[in-house]
Amino acid sequence: MTQGSPFTILTHTDPAMSALPEAPGLLNDPKEKALRWKKEWQAFYPDRDSSYLLSAVEPKKLEVVNEKYNITGDVKTWTPPAVKFKSGSKSEQK
Repeated sequence: MTQGSPFTILTHTDPAMSALPEAPGLLNDPKEKALRWKKEWQAFYPDRDSSYLLSAVEPKKLEVVNEKYNITGDVKTWTPPAVKFKSGSKSEQK
């Protein structure tokens, strides 16, 4: 996530892209961070109190592009395929 950006980009190991077009909230609450901490993260965040933040993401829509599986955007508008989420209910594919 880039500060000020309206998107959260999720990266993958294969050539694919996903975007959550809603800015997440950043959580720096020590109790919440301790609750969610995983020991496997120690190598990446040696000072867990100050070296990482949590992102709270409640997406309204998930956009996905993956050419390997022929999931591509509209050729004219470049609009990617998307899944819209309804608050508290099943998702709706677009």
